[in-house]
Amino acid sequence: MINETYGFSTGNEVLNSFVNLLLKNIRETDFIGRIGGEEFAIIMPQTAGNDAVIGANRLRNLIGAKPVETSKGQVRLSASMGVVELT
Repeated sequence: MINETYGFSTGNEVLNSFVNLLLKNIRETDFIGRIGGEEFAIIMPQTAGNDAVIGANRLRNLIGAKPVETSKGQVRLSASMGVVELT
């Protein structure tokens, strides 16, 4: 939706800001990967499902708390997340 509204350049700015926000707010042991488009996965080794839900909600709140500054103005983001626990 951002690419269609603001263009691909702004979409790239938003992606970079989004990833930087995630990288600053995960543990050193966690991994982030872009699955495609606007889909990402965060792998949180040695984390129980309940703790992963708490972490996901914390990240979701951070994402929605403050608009991303771009060359075309502010862009508000939101995120939906799911958690899977493998034992």
